[in-house]
Amino acid sequence: CDVSDPAALRAGVDRVRSEFGPPEVVVHAAGAAAGAGGLRDEGAWRSVIASRLDAAMALARLTLPDMASRGWGRLVFVGGPGSRGE
Repeated sequence: CDVSDPAALRAGVDRVRSEFGPPEVVVHAAGAAAGAGGLRDEGAWRSVIASRLDAAMALARLTLPDMASRGWGRLVFVGGPGSRGE
């Protein structure tokens, strides 16, 4: 799903819950490549922030209650070389 779209992200999490039950381990490994020009282009910058930062926070908010209710769970956030501006 498009993790930068809050409605699509919620639908994806709801689908996981309905097919597999509450998530125990969630991995966020999404990203948008903007390259060096992304720092100068507002639209590219917003896309990077939406898929990397905003989506990670939204995913945590959507799944942490399931993990907290069980007393166990893991959130894993993966970054790539683009996170270092390469």
